[in-house]
Amino acid sequence: CFAVMAKGLGFWGLVGAVFFATAGGPYNIEPAIQAAGAWPAVLTQLCVSLFWSFPVALVATELSAAIPMNGGRILWAQKAFVSHPWFADMLAFIMGSLIALHALIDLAVYPGLVRTYLGQATGGECPEWVGFTALAIAVVLNLQDLDLVGKALVIFGACVILPFMVIVVEAVPLVPAGYEVMLQSTPRIDYAVLLSTVIWNNSGYDICSVSAGDIDDVQHTLLPAMGLTCLLVAIQYMVPMALGTVVDPHFSHWTNGHFSEVGALAVGEWFRDVMAVGGVFASMGLM
Repeated sequence: CFAVMAKGLGFWGLVGAVFFATAGGPYNIEPAIQAAGAWPAVLTQLCVSLFWSFPVALVATELSAAIPMNGGRILWAQKAFVSHPWFADMLAFIMGSLIALHALIDLAVYPGLVRTYLGQATGGECPEWVGFTALAIAVVLNLQDLDLVGKALVIFGACVILPFMVIVVEAVPLVPAGYEVMLQSTPRIDYAVLLSTVIWNNSGYDICSVSAGDIDDVQHTLLPAMGLTCLLVAIQYMVPMALGTVVDPHFSHWTNGHFSEVGALAVGEWFRDVMAVGGVFASMGLM
C-alpha cells in the first residue's frame, strides 16, 4: 500500500515539521536567561538536549519505524496492551483526548502571537481579523499534500533562523570584550521558570509518529532527520542565548520577545521589524 500512496514527507519536510513541533525558533526561550543568567540557561539547554530531547527522539523514531502507521501514541497504547483489548482501547481514548486537548489549548495561542509580532513590525495594534486570517491560511496549508506542507515549513524555518544568524554574526566581534557575561548567573536562580521554559521549548519530538505512515521510506528517512533536528534545535537555542547576553548583559531585560530588542541593539533599529516578521513565520509554522 505504501508503494501507491501519494508523495509524503521527505527528509527536509520531516526536519521542518519536527522543528516547528518542537521549537519553531529561539523565540520565547528568553525567560530562561532572566531566571538564571547566561551559563546556567545554556547548560540547562545542553543537558535537556542530551538527556531529554535525544532519548525521546530515539524512542519516537524506533516506535514509528516499527509501526509505520498514522496515529502515533494512540497506536502505541493499543499495541502495548493488545492482550487486554478493553484496557488498550481505554488508554487509546485517553491518549487521543489528551492530544486533542493539548492541540486546542496550544494552537489557540498562535493567532494572537501573529497579531503581536505584526503589530511590532507595523508600529500599531493589528485587528482581530489578522489572527483569523493567519489561522485560515494555516488550515488551508495543512489540508494540502504533505510534501507541500513540508516544503512550506522548510521555507518558514529558514525565515525564522536567518535573523538569528545575523545577530550571531554581529555579536561575535563583541565576545572578546564581553565574554565574562556569558560566565555569569543571576544572584538567585529561579529553577521552576528555568526548567519549565527549557523543557517546554524542547517538547514535541514524538510528532513524527502522528504521520509515520506518510513518511517516505520511513526506515531510512526518520533516524537521520530526527538526529539533524535534535542537533539543529539545540544549537539554535544555545548559540543565540550565549551571544545574545553579550549584546545585552542585563538579565532582567530578558522577557518574552526580548530577542527583537537584542536584534535592534546588535544590528540596528530597523532589524527589530525583521525579528518581528521572523516571529510571524514562527507562529505560522507552529500552527
